[in-house]
Amino acid sequence: MIVTLATYFPLKDLKTNTSLWIENLNPKKDYLFYQQAHPLAIFILQKPLAIIKQEEEAKEILKQGHYVLSPVELNFARQELVLPDPYKKGKYWYVYKALTF
Repeated sequence: MIVTLATYFPLKDLKTNTSLWIENLNPKKDYLFYQQAHPLAIFILQKPLAIIKQEEEAKEILKQGHYVLSPVELNFARQELVLPDPYKKGKYWYVYKALTF
């Protein structure tokens, strides 16, 4: 016996969440991923983005004027945006702005 379990995720939510990403990610800015990539961001920005894994690396990237897209909150950077993940209900992605000193 095979049982298939489908989760209900309204198409309206997917469209709304996707449009938030499209409206808020600017292809002219320099972004990098922290810890993991998100396919929608790559599609919107239309270019490959590097993935940084270390916290120290992320700090240096922010100091250089880049933006960081992260699935986790970073306590050492200034948060610019919180975007709901269109594919996973209840998950959020954070956009951190370049640090200026």
